[in-house]
Amino acid sequence: MFADRSKRDTGKILDEFKAIFAEDGGGDVEERLRLLSLFLENGSHLTMDGLKELAREDGWSLDQQTLDSYLTAFINYGILHRIRLDGGKVLYEYRDLDTHHDHMICVKCGRIQEFTDPRIEMLQEKNAYAHGFIPLRHSMTLYGLCPECGGGRSRVMPLALVAEGETVRISDIGGGRKIRQRLVSMGLVPGKDLEVIRTPGPGPAVVAVDGSRIALGHILARKVLVSAHHPENE
Repeated sequence: MFADRSKRDTGKILDEFKAIFAEDGGGDVEERLRLLSLFLENGSHLTMDGLKELAREDGWSLDQQTLDSYLTAFINYGILHRIRLDGGKVLYEYRDLDTHHDHMICVKCGRIQEFTDPRIEMLQEKNAYAHGFIPLRHSMTLYGLCPECGGGRSRVMPLALVAEGETVRISDIGGGRKIRQRLVSMGLVPGKDLEVIRTPGPGPAVVAVDGSRIALGHILARKVLVSAHHPENE
């Protein structure tokens, strides 16, 4: 179920935080409101560099130190929160008070899709209380391929999720440049068929490629995206 996000009342939000900024005595009230307005009008998931570029397009030269201090204030006052992605990339998102949503992020194009499912929320709370844990907040992020990047393919999943004994075909390699180079040097390239001898658990995954066995730790096994079907049936 995808999150049903109603259009924000930007004017109301700005009025609310104008009063808060005026009370904190930090100064620069109008500049902070200007930056907040830019953020609210230009999407939900922005990087610091993206926000700096929006300010530049708006005729505003905003230095890094000032931008960082404003974003920190927005987070402290509950206006925004940070989303930390694989690889260390940081996005900033408006923090809704009346709704919660999780994220699906495409590892190929970077598209972010918000979604919510009451069944997931209920199971999370049920499991937390079953372990004597009092849940206060949570964030869930799913990484995969969006419909556009995965369209027309067989069902794609990380190698780490394939059952032992299956024969699969490599669809793509994720991760940063160094990880991709390391996997390619092992002979793991898109289009290559491999047999899963052992899935990762207490030890590494073991796959057979071109007549050789290769061991992959859990992290590397999640970067190899495969089509979970038998190539000989194509």
